[in-house]
Amino acid sequence: MAPARIDSSPEPQVDEHNARKPTVYLIDEYHPEAVKHCKTLFNVIGPQDPEVKNWRQNARYLLVKGSQVTAEDIAQAKSLRAIGKQGVGIDKID
Repeated sequence: MAPARIDSSPEPQVDEHNARKPTVYLIDEYHPEAVKHCKTLFNVIGPQDPEVKNWRQNARYLLVKGSQVTAEDIAQAKSLRAIGKQGVGIDKID
């Protein structure tokens, strides 16, 4: 049996109800139903939220569609663990 993965840094807590959900930053617009579903699984920082501009400093999880994510962006994002990409290809991510 493979060993379990243990992360040393806990997820930031948003509130008591959502304390166990990871936070994902959506830097592009998505269909409202997709965002609604996403909110059942994650604390969501969307493109209209002023906090989204701080994704490089705070994001562990990022979801992109059409925005470019450069190698410099990734280098600045010290907490980043995963980038999800909607659509075909990963050419928008260095």
